[in-house]
Amino acid sequence: MDLGRRADDELSREPILQVVLRLLKYGRSPLLRSELHGILNLLQRAVPTGGVEVWLEVLGVYVMAVNESIKLDELNHIIKSVFPTQIEPNSLADRLLQEGREEGREEGREEGREEGREEGREEGREEGMETGLKKGKLTARIQTLQESLGDEITLDSELEKRELDELQTLFETLKKRRDGSEP
Repeated sequence: MDLGRRADDELSREPILQVVLRLLKYGRSPLLRSELHGILNLLQRAVPTGGVEVWLEVLGVYVMAVNESIKLDELNHIIKSVFPTQIEPNSLADRLLQEGREEGREEGREEGREEGREEGREEGREEGMETGLKKGKLTARIQTLQESLGDEITLDSELEKRELDELQTLFETLKKRRDGSEP
């Protein structure tokens, strides 16, 4: 079932199920920010006062794990605006949130490393294409000079094996011969 295509009031008539389904519907979306107050208000009506903290812990861990647009401070601020309670230091909720933050940091580091590798690959491809283009042009110019000098024309495959600076040296030597500077 695609929750995104369902109207919020169609999700369920049972308040706690509606909380869960709306959280699943908007959890990964930037729209969660605007929907979170409504979800928390539903939670407040659906759960007895003594059980709210467990639900807040679960909700907080889930949001931190799946939504990149809401930061922990913002989530805590929204929760405090609906519920006057706080997450106690060293409680299960606090530990889970800390673990979630650490996992998020590690994922961020890994994404950064991967982006760096991808940028390096892209730069390498661009540099390779640029070098290949230079070598191709130089190869054509060398073969043209060889032909005009009456020399045997070197095969493309032989010239492709050479480094760019070697090709440049060969080109300069042929050019000097053509211009009469060298025997």
